[in-house]
Amino acid sequence: ILSGPVCQPLPVVTLPLAGECLGSWIARVATWYSIPVRAFLAHLGIMRTGRSKNWLILGHLNASEIMILAKSLRRATKTLTAMASSPWTLPAHSEFGMCVYCVMDAIAAGKPMYWRSAWLDSVTVGCFQHAAWLTPVDTSVFLQSVNWHGVDRVLVGIAKNEASGSSSRPPSSVPQRADISALNLQSVFYDSATDCTAQARYGASSRDARMIAIDLLDVLLAADSNTAGPRSSALSEFASFLKIPLTSDAVTIVPRLARSMCIRHVKILDARIFAMAMVDTLMYASARINEPLLQPCLHDARSLRTHWLWPLMPKSSIDLLIQRMRNWPANYVDECWPEMKNVHEKPMSQRTIYLISQCANREKLHHANVH
Repeated sequence: ILSGPVCQPLPVVTLPLAGECLGSWIARVATWYSIPVRAFLAHLGIMRTGRSKNWLILGHLNASEIMILAKSLRRATKTLTAMASSPWTLPAHSEFGMCVYCVMDAIAAGKPMYWRSAWLDSVTVGCFQHAAWLTPVDTSVFLQSVNWHGVDRVLVGIAKNEASGSSSRPPSSVPQRADISALNLQSVFYDSATDCTAQARYGASSRDARMIAIDLLDVLLAADSNTAGPRSSALSEFASFLKIPLTSDAVTIVPRLARSMCIRHVKILDARIFAMAMVDTLMYASARINEPLLQPCLHDARSLRTHWLWPLMPKSSIDLLIQRMRNWPANYVDECWPEMKNVHEKPMSQRTIYLISQCANREKLHHANVH
């Protein structure tokens, strides 16, 4: 089937597009030849036996397989490697998300619909360009097709319905209640946040902010190892406290030995949005823990840092946080997490009281100076 055409230069319509993921491009190429993705890869000598049937996740190719693709399709190995998955890529059966406004922009410009690499990352929950949360896309859209044929029509239909407000999908209150400024945290994973920006928002360099965010995501998502039966996490406790409509299992990951990057295993897009928004809130509030104007309301998300963090956090999560903090910059811990000094000498209940009284004293001092 492919002996002639695949050796010829690819037509313009099948060349990689800006930011396109490898699975999307290979699926479009397979559509050009009217064959399934698996058959196309097998013809090139890349056997997908035992691997996921979701061809969109095509990033776990080894160096020799990338070399085969580069030689057969006349693309640079560096280009194909950049299109492959990152360490943050979601598992194949997760709920993916796409920016409907990016899709609508491509349609308006007369460009083909394609899937961006960043949309496959678990830490990508919104679009910087359009300052919008991603829209969920069920993985069955890709599992029900053998290549890109028909998938583009489904995705364009979702985008048009969402953009026009005529979607039949029930509205989710999670993105509506999450602060869009949480996209600042997303930026530190893609080096699009400068050290100046990260320092101003989180009190740390971009590199350190990324490390701290990874640790906090793990801490908040990890299931309580001290609980028998159904387990919950700190994040599920936060969701219940804030009346966020997320089930406990949506924001709880049972930890395995040496597991990190727990957010990769959060299957629901709304849960990932909530996780990123909460970590952004905690890091933002921590960087301002000594500011006199930090006076959160009782049920404001920022009050979770000053009033409710320790009471709502399972002991196993606190232990994990203490362990991870050992790798954080000492000056950052001293300035942004002052209650963690001499952590083994005081119970966490006293640390909560310490923080609340500290905030109250700063507020009294501020008002006295103003008047």
